[in-house]
Amino acid sequence: MELAGRSIRERVMQALVVFVVFFAYDYLQNAVDWSYLFAATALFFVIMLVIDGLSERLKSRS
Repeated sequence: MELAGRSIRERVMQALVVFVVFFAYDYLQNAVDWSYLFAATALFFVIMLVIDGLSERLKSRS
């Protein structure tokens, strides 16, 4: 199954990488905020879906 031209596994892996990077940064700052981590990861997931969907739509028009 694909979402906007990429597999769900790829999308989840990208979001997981963002989560780990933000977690590591917060951990080093000694200020882990779980709600921020989950919200940022979900927002990244949604924004990437929108960007890839728009780029696919623009490619199909050309």
